[in-house]
Amino acid sequence: MAFGKFARKIGGWKAQKEGKNWEAHWRFKCQRSSISVIRIPDGCQKMFMGGRLVLKAVKSPFDWILGFGNQTAFVDTKSIDADRLVHSKIIPHQVLAMETLARHGNVCGYVVFFRPVNKVVFVNSNLLAKLSPRSSIGHEDGLDLGTLEAFDPKFLFQSAK
Repeated sequence: MAFGKFARKIGGWKAQKEGKNWEAHWRFKCQRSSISVIRIPDGCQKMFMGGRLVLKAVKSPFDWILGFGNQTAFVDTKSIDADRLVHSKIIPHQVLAMETLARHGNVCGYVVFFRPVNKVVFVNSNLLAKLSPRSSIGHEDGLDLGTLEAFDPKFLFQSAK
């Protein structure tokens, strides 16, 4: 394996580990804030290929369903090693699903941890849908929930008011 390929693989493993740690921290903070939390796992689709049963990974439309008071939120969590969320990191089927749910008064969007600036920010689905190719969203464009150590996920629900 070429060194560049190996370095990318190591970088991918590191990013996956950081993402898992961020999600565990997110769940912990939500639970400590008396927010009901349901994690949506990625699913799979059964297909027959060449006479064999094959499982194909299917992405979910969001990572989390949250409940607080009489409000519901549908969010996807992102942890990025940059100070801007680029358009290419936004997943169209997620934004479409979130936009549909937001029309009914639900809180929908991405909760992004911008690691270089230590900011946790909520970016609603409306802003995500309006983002054009070759553009990006900075931590200052969304609702600031706080630093990694001190963010309050309940602020997410105040964004709908």
